[in-house]
Amino acid sequence: MALVFFGKFSHGGRSKEMIPSDNASFALIERTHAAFRRNLLAPNAHVHVDVFAHSWNREAAPWFEEAYGAVLRGSRHEPPLFTDPTLKARSQALSIARAAALMREFGASRHVNYTLALALRTDAVVSAPVALHQMPTDTVTFAHWCCKHRRPLRACAADGVVRGVL
Repeated sequence: MALVFFGKFSHGGRSKEMIPSDNASFALIERTHAAFRRNLLAPNAHVHVDVFAHSWNREAAPWFEEAYGAVLRGSRHEPPLFTDPTLKARSQALSIARAAALMREFGASRHVNYTLALALRTDAVVSAPVALHQMPTDTVTFAHWCCKHRRPLRACAADGVVRGVL
């Protein structure tokens, strides 16, 4: 499985590279990544995980290296390209694309074919254990679909309902 992180956050207080409307800090990221380890990685210890990360913050590189060590297979951290708050969606889409490119490049160089890739904002919280073996590999399930239908993600993934065919 590939765990693909994307987004922008600051180190300690506010990063020099952040605009006023940005608000994720390393303290928040440390709490959310503790939840990733507790609710995603620990319940799926039998699953091989490779981690890829992109952020709009050069200060994030050492944090990811320390947090994920040997399973961090690709990491790219650069200054923000878009500082206009109205372009946040464009910034997010580009960050996802760059993190996914790291995954594809690593997979091609090592002949790895990922059957499951989870793209998550670095500040997202996985609040309950997720059983990855129940996640369908031929569909795309967005967390907001589960929330809209008031279903826990683990139940959502297990029901087999196709919500987007790959």
